[in-house]
Amino acid sequence: MNATSSDIWHACFMSYLYIAIGIFSTVCSVFSILVICSKRNMFKKYPNLLALNMCELIDAISYILTGFGRASGIEDLSLFNDTTVYDCFFRKYWPHALILGTQLPAFCLLLVTCERLLTVFRPMLRSKIVAMKSRLLLFVPIAGLTRHRTGFITRSLMLWTAISALSTLFVSLPSALMLGTIWIDKDYVNDDVIVSLVYITPGVFSVVGTVTIFAIVKDLRQRINSVLQSCSTCLKRVLHRAAFSYQL
Repeated sequence: MNATSSDIWHACFMSYLYIAIGIFSTVCSVFSILVICSKRNMFKKYPNLLALNMCELIDAISYILTGFGRASGIEDLSLFNDTTVYDCFFRKYWPHALILGTQLPAFCLLLVTCERLLTVFRPMLRSKIVAMKSRLLLFVPIAGLTRHRTGFITRSLMLWTAISALSTLFVSLPSALMLGTIWIDKDYVNDDVIVSLVYITPGVFSVVGTVTIFAIVKDLRQRINSVLQSCSTCLKRVLHRAAFSYQL
């Protein structure tokens, strides 16, 4: 297949976009995991958030692998040649990584939602299935009704509803795109720019979700400040020792 300049530009855009969002998402996920694991009570209090961030970390790594894999294919122009399913999945390291990576956050979201529904509607059954007593209220905002006063319920409910709706939308878009090939023109759906913009939505959710959650959850925000202060202190000590050694 002879690739046009437009095809190459679209493929390059897709590769660089995957690498960029993968790096940002990796930083956010690793930072979130370190913050949650830095204190034992945080680890026990937010296991769902920890599991979600681990899934998002795998997703972020899959973006980076896909970006570099496609970039190498652009260099030797093999990306634009016709291929078979066998060659795609057994002779390339990145297609299955992208498929698996984008589905893990969706699967984790499904499990967390089911756990929250059990907490609200079947608490006795939930206590038998889940040993942990505390969970972060992420995706089923109605559970917040039992924790807040009437004056604060509306704002809290609207906030968690918005987060729930956006997270569901972001993690479902890649699957919706693949299903859309049945009813929509395949040349339009399979355009590299459109595919890349749709497939990065779980990564965007990882970045935006991390910032949002740490901004509205007080104890997580306080823990971040503590971690940043500790890192700043350690950095100052290292720089001070390096400067002292240089003077000697």
